[in-house]
Amino acid sequence: MISSNTLNLGIDFADAVNSKSRTVGFTHQYYTYPARFSPQFVRAAIESFSSRGDVVIDPFMGSGTTLVEAMALGRHAIGSDINPLACLVAETKTSLLNEHDFEAIMQWYEQILPSLNLRNRSNSHTYWAELGYQKHVPWNIRRLIELLLDTLSSLDGIDRQRLVRCALLQTGKWSLDCKTSFPSVAEFKAKFASTLSDFKQGMNQLTYAASQYSDTHFPKVMTFNSSAEKLNDCEWKNSFSVRPKLVVTSPPYPGVHVLYHRWQINGRKETAAPFWIAGKLDGMGASYYTMGSRHAKDDARYFFDIQSSFSNVHRLLADEAHVVQLVAFSNIGEQFPKYLAAMNRAGFDEVTIAIEGRDSRERLWRQVPTRQWYASMRGETSSSQEVLLIHRKA
Repeated sequence: MISSNTLNLGIDFADAVNSKSRTVGFTHQYYTYPARFSPQFVRAAIESFSSRGDVVIDPFMGSGTTLVEAMALGRHAIGSDINPLACLVAETKTSLLNEHDFEAIMQWYEQILPSLNLRNRSNSHTYWAELGYQKHVPWNIRRLIELLLDTLSSLDGIDRQRLVRCALLQTGKWSLDCKTSFPSVAEFKAKFASTLSDFKQGMNQLTYAASQYSDTHFPKVMTFNSSAEKLNDCEWKNSFSVRPKLVVTSPPYPGVHVLYHRWQINGRKETAAPFWIAGKLDGMGASYYTMGSRHAKDDARYFFDIQSSFSNVHRLLADEAHVVQLVAFSNIGEQFPKYLAAMNRAGFDEVTIAIEGRDSRERLWRQVPTRQWYASMRGETSSSQEVLLIHRKA
């Protein structure tokens, strides 16, 4: 069902949707999530559909792109995700550390460097090893990460420790994910140090951007390890005086398998090492994070979950709120109509958009940059195409 309402959006918005620029700036590169979406698109959506002081929400926040951009634009933000790894990364990206914090982190690293000797044994990671979280990780990289994590307690401050874990995640991903050859210990150490330096630069950029709004309202961000269908506004009513006015999100895609919770090593060997580094238990299969098994033959569960999720989000939003999202499908012809129907049953009407030089009857599709996606239900996948969908409360 398409509403008769039409929104006029500039060509700049269309360019932002189609942006293939690398994810850079602010704290976006703290950990490169496998299904992150473009900050340029998120920024354009927030600027087009909200104002300073509004609340923006992303119920499938992933690594927190929407939250970071909302902060930088003087909006408050709420994010939720069922993946505890995503929650750690998003919370780290939006917890502003200062120069003193980074000085303490660098001093910690310099002090512990002499103890990073691979001959030193660690028994504190037996629990993680027995759970299989270190599976397929080369022994020298595994031992170095163990030693770094062992010394983390000597660094004061939960926020600082969380940032170090995030830097280890990013360095570990650089070292292991989709790799068949691995760096030396010296190379890993150098990369970890440069990652901490990059984190400081990104944090300074975000702090400066957010501070431009401190005269009226410094942006607040809240994150929740929760599914979209269980998100409860009782948890933030005391923090925000208004209801969320905008949803900017990219939910899991039907029939598209994404490794949100694993790295691939030496081909298709998978490891849950990210959870070990983050200090978080996983315990969930891929189907938990993608609303359907990679081996599923139908998508009934997916559309049930999408409808339930957006029905709950509908309840949380202001009456004038919009939902702006990018979605892809493994089979556009079958799944796209089902998705629109699920959104309609959840209480939303689709809004048509008019962009200069384009027929308003045409939806805006974009070619997806390289991502770690796999068709899970059928052979060839059409998931290299994402569509922009804009809805408002019916």
